[in-house]
Amino acid sequence: ASIKLEGGTLELGSPETIDIRVSANGEVRLDWKVKAIKEGIARITISAIGQQDSDAMQMEFPVYVHGMDKLQSWAGVVKGATETATFTIDVPADRKVSTADLTVQVSPTMMGTLLDALPYLIEYPYGCVEQTMSRFMPAVAVAKTLQDTGTNLEEVGKRRQLAYADLHPDKDPVFHTKALEHIVEEGLARLYGFQNSAGGWGWWTSDKIDPFITAYVVNGLRIAKLSGAPVDEGRFQSAIAALKANLTTEQDLHRATYCAYVLAECNALDKKAIEHLYERRGDMNSYGRALLAMALFLNKDKEKAEVAIRNMEDFVKVDEKAGLAWWDREDKWSWWYWYGDDIEGNSAILRAYLMVDAKNANVPRLAKWLLANREGVRWKSTRDTAHAMLALLEYAKVAGELSPEYTADVEVDGKLLKSFGVTSENVLTLNGETGVKGDALATGKHTITIRKSGKGTAYWSVYLKYFTTEEDLPAGSSKLSVSRAVYKLTPKVVETNENGRKVKRMEYDREKLASGAKVISGDLLEIEMTIDAPNDYEYLVFEDFKAAGVEPTEVVSGRVWGAVDSNREFRDEKVAFFVDWMPRGKHVISYKARAEIPGSFHAMPVNGYAMYAPSVRAISDEFRITIEDKPKDPVSK
Repeated sequence: ASIKLEGGTLELGSPETIDIRVSANGEVRLDWKVKAIKEGIARITISAIGQQDSDAMQMEFPVYVHGMDKLQSWAGVVKGATETATFTIDVPADRKVSTADLTVQVSPTMMGTLLDALPYLIEYPYGCVEQTMSRFMPAVAVAKTLQDTGTNLEEVGKRRQLAYADLHPDKDPVFHTKALEHIVEEGLARLYGFQNSAGGWGWWTSDKIDPFITAYVVNGLRIAKLSGAPVDEGRFQSAIAALKANLTTEQDLHRATYCAYVLAECNALDKKAIEHLYERRGDMNSYGRALLAMALFLNKDKEKAEVAIRNMEDFVKVDEKAGLAWWDREDKWSWWYWYGDDIEGNSAILRAYLMVDAKNANVPRLAKWLLANREGVRWKSTRDTAHAMLALLEYAKVAGELSPEYTADVEVDGKLLKSFGVTSENVLTLNGETGVKGDALATGKHTITIRKSGKGTAYWSVYLKYFTTEEDLPAGSSKLSVSRAVYKLTPKVVETNENGRKVKRMEYDREKLASGAKVISGDLLEIEMTIDAPNDYEYLVFEDFKAAGVEPTEVVSGRVWGAVDSNREFRDEKVAFFVDWMPRGKHVISYKARAEIPGSFHAMPVNGYAMYAPSVRAISDEFRITIEDKPKDPVSK
């Protein structure tokens, strides 16, 4: 029997060929020990050559390098005739050198920066109702805007396709019409599948109607319809009816205001409902007042809409020197809820201005603030990225950015990296990307400078990506903490007396394992995550990256009942847990797994984060485990 390893990812630690004798109708187990030495795909071929018969099998497996991806980003706008932006980055030594990637992007129009965010939305790995909507809604809106300006999507996407191919050679970006049509069709079909019999949506398929989630989907379908997508009119009208029927059940003031705004966009809002919300505007934050202003304006009440805008302006922050305006979180701006997200909130405020008071001095300042607060090519989550893109698309339509004439120079440590010439002819097709990769990016501090001369605006973003190779990654927390414990479960039969009858049931003794502990192949384990939440949170995700030799005893993903989490997804390298609502305090999520493959393995930290407030995040300690084969029974001579 022989083993053959291909791909350069595994190193064989045993003889390649083993001679064995198999008795008639018998079997023999063989083990080859290997060491993971490089990430990639391992192609393994096993063959058995007998005196008369032979057989072979080939399979492929992913090999992951130890460590985690890290991203640092900066963004801003250079607007003056001779303006410069300068800042310093620090490249750490403790990294995988080949993964280091410093990228600088310069775009003469907001449209370019918005197109760069599309792959992030399309590739987001999970698929609840909100992410499904956030995937295709901005895509159709961007395509429609380009179509209105007479611009071909394929032509505009050329530079981004080239850049994207370097980063993801195995994936097809979304910068062509057929791919976009497929995304829209797939998104609509998935949303229809989530729609319940009452016409509305919850977060997942089997959830009851959630007025807020239903409003989000209705608004997305409305935008898709305006963009020419083939939305089923019957389902759309059924959803509007469900939203109207459930508006009165929504107890949260901000969620109710969002529902009212969406109904107003659909010309289906009752006057009595909007008047009730207007009377309570003093209990809203600025995000809520922005939604209220738009709902009032759409309901033909411009005077009250302007009052809501003035109420909102009591809390504006302005930096005259930097040309920025934004709204911080107020007392009623609970940042761990969706309506407390600063990106989403300021996006709604910009849209309210554009609808009610487009010439207000805060409009360009707020658009600049949103662009300056990107994280690389995107914002923080699928939801706030979608909202920021939609707001900035509306701004781009009235900003008049299609006739620039300037030169933008990108310098690293005082040396010119690349110079871009911008004109009205290439404003939408400019390939404004440059950078330094791999070992060309030395360890230590570097100064980045973006220098512009001429008429027009340069929107720039810089992001530094690398893979940290630090061993035994420690726990970390930001407004949330998570710890992971691994227990060995030993079964035992417990006999109890219930109503005069003896009842036997299986229970387990739990032995907590320290990192580096040894277990036997076949041992049952329990992985327990303890989450400490200092506030009430909505929509959390916890990803447990399991050790490679350990497999969950459950294999079917889906809805969970009677647990903190509402949905679980079992994947090859991790188990993901989704929490709709987590009240303040300590909570425990656990699942069972079995030690299987002998060897020494790492379990990377649990990664926990709030989907709509990514500053709420935490990781656990890394965990190591060694799995040994079951000892053989002694054989008598």
